Amino acid sequence: MTSQVAEKSIESRHRFRLRLAAIRLLALIAIGFAVYLSAISIQIIGPAGCGDGPIVDCEHVLKSRWSSWFGVPVSLFAVITYGLIFGLSFAGRHNRLLRVVFQSLALCAGLSAIWFTGLQLLVLKKLCIFCLVVHACGLVISGLVLSCGSMSRRGSFEHSGSGWLQVPLSLASLGALILIVGQYLHEPEEFTIREVSTVGDVKAADKPAKKSADNTELQKTPSTSANNDNAVGGEPRPELTNVDPSTYKTQSPSQETAKTTESVTDTPNFVAPSESESHDSQSSKDTATVPPDPTSPSKNADNVAADKSVDRPSNDLDERDSESPMVNPENAANAVPPGPANERSPVVRTVKAANVELDVSKSILIGDPDAEAIVIVMVDYCCPKCRQLHAQLQNYKKISRVAFSILVLPVPINASCNAYIRETDPKNANSCTFAKLALAVWNSDSKNFGEFHDWVMDGPSPPSVSDAVKYASMLLQRDDLEQLMQSTEVADLLQNYVEIYNATGRGQVPRLYIRQWSIVGSPNDQRKMFAAISDLLSRPK
Repeated sequence: MTSQVAEKSIESRHRFRLRLAAIRLLALIAIGFAVYLSAISIQIIGPAGCGDGPIVDCEHVLKSRWSSWFGVPVSLFAVITYGLIFGLSFAGRHNRLLRVVFQSLALCAGLSAIWFTGLQLLVLKKLCIFCLVVHACGLVISGLVLSCGSMSRRGSFEHSGSGWLQVPLSLASLGALILIVGQYLHEPEEFTIREVSTVGDVKAADKPAKKSADNTELQKTPSTSANNDNAVGGEPRPELTNVDPSTYKTQSPSQETAKTTESVTDTPNFVAPSESESHDSQSSKDTATVPPDPTSPSKNADNVAADKSVDRPSNDLDERDSESPMVNPENAANAVPPGPANERSPVVRTVKAANVELDVSKSILIGDPDAEAIVIVMVDYCCPKCRQLHAQLQNYKKISRVAFSILVLPVPINASCNAYIRETDPKNANSCTFAKLALAVWNSDSKNFGEFHDWVMDGPSPPSVSDAVKYASMLLQRDDLEQLMQSTEVADLLQNYVEIYNATGRGQVPRLYIRQWSIVGSPNDQRKMFAAISDLLSRPK
């Protein structure tokens, strides 16, 4: 009888030690993934290997309000928690207090795992695979601690009776409650200020090149940079089509090394066609339009104001497209938009959005091209935060001591016209239509663009597409805007702004660029935005 009891005791202790070893191994795995997630959260490195699809999207999860607790990434708390679990699995064997702490942390990890998994499934409706690995480790560790708790053996954890679980479970529940309440009470500020590098600038080449008559499909040549950004979620970038490669020349791409984190892709130089060389090739193209798509909400003829048939303005497309710089299709990071020239200064003025250099005279500018400062804003017309930022900029201009103009980068966050978006938010359903309409207005009459832009961006939500088309037709006294929206000129413009979005790191809009700084997002309190802009405008160039 005694020998049987001894055998059972040895077998029980062996199982206990195996479970304890499993706890330590899982804790180390959780620490490794939590450290990686922490590095992403504090922007030491970018997310990789986790996808950005409709379901699996680590970046979306890690940028949500639930990824931090009073401004501290929850992954940092995970590193501390699992580190203590691993250490106390050794130290707590002969100390009752440390044993209770160990058990409490293990159970708290399990409760937290349930909370964060539920948030991903029910609230965010996106999954972060790396996060789920950490949560799975927490759940298994919690289960193993519960199973070990029923074992009372010398040399292992000793639990006094059946009530051993009460104190650890109470402490674990309290910790999880503090986490949940803190996340509900504290909503992180949805804007950040970053210093960005301007290594690998995109600049216009000195000599223009002629454009060939034929249009062929180009294959993307992969970059050999160590930190290549030529893939979205593991897939190659989409190819650019209907562009002649003989129009362009390239240089070797340069890899950006951000001082903090505004990641930028490879950016070789481009060549702009001269006015005399591009005029002939553009004039025939300007007369051709694509029939409107009856399925698009902006293509309904009833939406256009009637009886507005007048002659085209003197600054017609065929006169201004000859001044448009073109983009090198062999690299997706070349992204300086073609289009009409604004009032030109004697010296060409350029500004930078991250490492993309923009010619002010050929960009969408609202205000004086010779203003003391130029603020670049990247927006989606349907984005609520973009519209909030527009109102804040309008208010700030009234009180600013620095006279500045606004350079607009219209970028639709919609997968139907932006190849770098994997899933379209319902609120951005009409983003492509508004972007095309805005570009059509600017390409037709840049002087009236500011009035149209302010009208569309007024208020927390955009107007209907039909109202926007009617307003633009009335403003420009044209009745062919729907056809113009389908023109190759507008399509080329839109594609270039999409490539600028890619070249400047993709991600969240709205974005402001002020010299070498970027402001991502828009705070609800406009005084914070005022302070941020004032600070950046006052800094030395």
